[in-house]
Order: sequence, then structure tokens, then C-alpha cells
Amino acid sequence: MTRPAPTLARPLTAPGPSSPLPEVRVEITVTAPTRTDAIHQAVRLGVDALLALTVKPGTPLARQVRRTVPDDLARVVRIVREDMSGDGVTLTAVVALPHGVAERALITARPDLARTRVAVLVPECVQHRSLPDPVAEAELRRALGNAGLTVTDEAPALQLSARALLRDRPLDPAHLRTVQRALNADILVTGEASTGEHRAVTGGTHTCVAHLTVHVIDLSRLRMLLRRNFRASGLGVTEAAAGRTALVNVGRTAGETLPGAVLLALQSEPRPAHTYRLHIPFPVTVTAADTLVQRLSAHPDVRHTLVRARDAAGLTVDLTCGGTATELATVLETCGLTVTGLNGRDLTARL
Repeated sequence: MTRPAPTLARPLTAPGPSSPLPEVRVEITVTAPTRTDAIHQAVRLGVDALLALTVKPGTPLARQVRRTVPDDLARVVRIVREDMSGDGVTLTAVVALPHGVAERALITARPDLARTRVAVLVPECVQHRSLPDPVAEAELRRALGNAGLTVTDEAPALQLSARALLRDRPLDPAHLRTVQRALNADILVTGEASTGEHRAVTGGTHTCVAHLTVHVIDLSRLRMLLRRNFRASGLGVTEAAAGRTALVNVGRTAGETLPGAVLLALQSEPRPAHTYRLHIPFPVTVTAADTLVQRLSAHPDVRHTLVRARDAAGLTVDLTCGGTATELATVLETCGLTVTGLNGRDLTARL
């Protein structure tokens, strides 16, 4: 009997902000001949699923990043369910990776993403009063910076005026252009954070719920990249203190997943095309050369191919693509080549 394919279930929330070792988690269901095989398979697929939250799956970049993230960085948090059958062992496990692993691996593979200038301006209010020093915004700044993105650092007066501009009409194109010129930013993270219901609890303390709406906008195209809503609660000796704590917590909650979502959205943006020169030294037969060029031309990450030379010295081809030379090397390897040299935009390989 054919074993059913492993299935991925819902992503799970990471531990709360107070956790000393925050993690991202996913629930995985697999079937394998033995329990040990099933656990190894769950870990492998769990890492794949968690990386897919940050790195666009099925791309040369994803394969490049995956090679840098070993399975032993992950752990099985718990076995949710386990069954024995004629097909072997079917188990459902929660697999976790340390927070930030995917983001750091992606930035290493795509250093151009680290040069993306991100402005973070989120108007906040507690009990309908604006906060001059937004705390949820501070948490978002810290999370995006820790993920490797370049977060702009404006003077407080400039932040205050830009925040006031966005508070009234946050998605107005004229306001967004003004912010772009003032902050020299590529991406704007904005939205609104506010406190909602308050109530007194035992011991003279108060509890409060905060809501955060985040818009991530590509300022060069005035296009919304993504929108997310978050919610968290906080405690304090007064309603105002509870509201401020709730805003800190909702910022931290958003900071656990927003950097990965921003990086994933940036990968979908068009990248400038570059032309690379590939040289495959002799011997290369005519049939092998034609087959290789056809395979490269058909690859979705290669925009254009041009055979420059096919002679006694070998085969020279110009390849145009939107990725880095390292990403192109990954494409070449998937097409059956072994890359032996990489110097700027010149690559050498053998069949």
C-alpha cells in the first residue's frame, strides 16, 4: 500500500514575549516505517515549513537557504498524536526553530535585502490620548533591525511630524510621498496601535487589551505589500500603565512574525536584471550544448540566454536573470552543471 504523503497543519504561535528563547513552531503529520524515521521526517518537513514563512518556497533562493539551516537546529516540542498501522507509524509533532534563524539565513543569501531602508511610524494612543514615544513602534523597530533590515533612525521631531501626518490619512498617496522624501525610505511600516477594553482585577491591578494594525507599503510604487492585525493584553497598577504594557506586548507579538512576512513580501518584488557570463571549457559536444541551452532557457529564473561562443575552447553563454551570482549558480546546478568558479558576474562550470 502507498504511504500517504506527509501533511502540514496550521502554524502555531510562538511562546510569549517573556520566553527567554522565543521559537517559531509548526505542527506536522507524517507517516514512516518506524518511529525514529517519522521523527526525523517531521523535523525535516518542519524546518521546510518554517523557512517557507520567510523564504519564498520552490525557488533557487529557498534551496540555497535550506542548505544553510541544518535539521539539528530544530527540536520536537511534543508529540501530539501517534498511531501504529500496517503502513508504519503515523505521528503528529510540533516542531520548533529558534526565532530569527530563517531571517538571518535569508539575509546572508540575499544581502541586498539588508540594504532595504525601512521606516517605522505607528501612531499610538492609550485611552484616546496619543503617545509621544510609541512603545509598540519601538518593538517593531527592534524586531526588524534584529532581522537584518536597515531601519531608518530619524530625529524625534521628524518622527513626530511624520507620525501626525500618517495619523489623519495613513494611506494618502501625497502623505506617503512626503514621508518618502523626508525619511529617504524604501518601505514604510505604519498603521495604528490603540488600547481597548479595561477592567480592574484582584489586588488593585488593571488589565487592558491592545490592538495593532500594521500596513507595510512599498513607497517607490505606493503599493501595499501586506496588512496584519495583532492583539495582546497587559497588566498595570493603573489603567494607563496597563494600556502601555499591552501596547508593548502587542508590539512584541507582531515583532515575532512581521520581519519574516516583510522579507517574504520583498522577495516577490521585481528585481533588477543582471547579465552573467557562463563558460564551460572543452569538451562540450554540440548535442550537449544545445540540450543545456534549451534547459537554461526554459528555467523560470532565467529571463534570457545568448550563446556567445561554441568552439574548441568550449561553450560561452550570457544569462540574464534577476538574482545574484550565487543564486544563478544554484540554478546551474539544478540544470545538471557543476559550478567550479565564480568571479563577479563570470561563472565557470562543467557538464
